[in-house]
Amino acid sequence: MTEDKYFAANQEDVAELERLGMLARIYDPITVKHIEAVGIKNGWKCLDVGAGGGSVAEWLSEKVGADDKVVATDTNTKFLNYFKNSKFEIRQHNIINDEIEINHYDLVHCRFLLMHLNEYQKALEKMATAINPGGWMLIEEMDYISHTAIERDDEAIFINEYNSKRMGQLSRSGVLNPFFGRQVRRLVEEIGFEEIGNEGNSVIYRGGDIYGLWNYKTGRAGYSNLEPDADTLKAREIAERRNTDPRYYSVSPMIFSAWGTKPQ
Repeated sequence: MTEDKYFAANQEDVAELERLGMLARIYDPITVKHIEAVGIKNGWKCLDVGAGGGSVAEWLSEKVGADDKVVATDTNTKFLNYFKNSKFEIRQHNIINDEIEINHYDLVHCRFLLMHLNEYQKALEKMATAINPGGWMLIEEMDYISHTAIERDDEAIFINEYNSKRMGQLSRSGVLNPFFGRQVRRLVEEIGFEEIGNEGNSVIYRGGDIYGLWNYKTGRAGYSNLEPDADTLKAREIAERRNTDPRYYSVSPMIFSAWGTKPQ
């Protein structure tokens, strides 16, 4: 993925920052739960790859309790720069092309990153080499396998069928793989890590709640990349109404998390 291929690259900064803030409110509790479960300790060196809005790096820096123990990387650090006075290091970095420390970190984490990368295997291998023997990897990726409107009226049927078609188009386009999440356990196993664990999380949400509003914001970013044909315009109107109107219910996309430790 190059920056111009990122699905939200055309978003205004204010809109994207708001969307990333909603993402953090929804998914940070899941990420924090898994990091705490692997036993994060004071003084751990941590790397957050594709750190986006910086909320996970900020939490990690508070948890490990020392300056310069947490590194937050992204190809574009403009949103991380809001944390200039924080205790973590901000590094503009491409995990595929740029050098990274070897056998250095106690924890390496990424969330919603690999699904955007054509060379995700190379990125994963680079992250693995950066981890100390005995250190941990946590990868978390989205999978739209579960995302559906639950009603069976004509509009719900239309939007479900349209979304299925659109996700297939996205998967073939190279912009992102909306079904990437189901691979995370296999990927952590195939790089030779041990003590593998994995979990999926999805909820039933209503229009207007935090999930609905996040899907609304994310959908607006995604629809801006599509040709405005009649079906797309109809789908956008239905999706935006359903994501903001509490009369409607939907199942959220699944976040799959997988973790493991590097052999000693």
